[in-house]
Amino acid sequence: MKQKFESIEELLSWMLEEYDKNRNRDFDFDEFMKEKVEELGLSEKSRKIIAEASEYIDDFAKKTTSLNAAREDGITTKRWLTDELGKATAELNEDDREEVLKAVEESLEKAFELEMEQAEKEMEKDNDNKEEE
Repeated sequence: MKQKFESIEELLSWMLEEYDKNRNRDFDFDEFMKEKVEELGLSEKSRKIIAEASEYIDDFAKKTTSLNAAREDGITTKRWLTDELGKATAELNEDDREEVLKAVEESLEKAFELEMEQAEKEMEKDNDNKEEE
């Protein structure tokens, strides 16, 4: 059965769903995707996008595994992230490294602020629901 995708977004969403369904078993995602790409008869552009997305998925899975292993060994998430950033920026000169680390810090602060805002909204919604009862 040949699947039809209306957009790259649909295709990538499908890829992630397939990955999520199969990640807890002995599953060669890259091989699966190669078969599906052939089966679907995708364009070269779509093939490149899928290959890139597959790399990101693989990298994410490896980092998640690494973080979980570190946690099991008693290493904090902050320490693990610091070590990973050190590895990722090791080849940079001091100025570039500082710029990257500053950007990461700013991004983490923004993410934390957004998370806090979302939590506050959820708490307000919960309170409003309780008052209505």
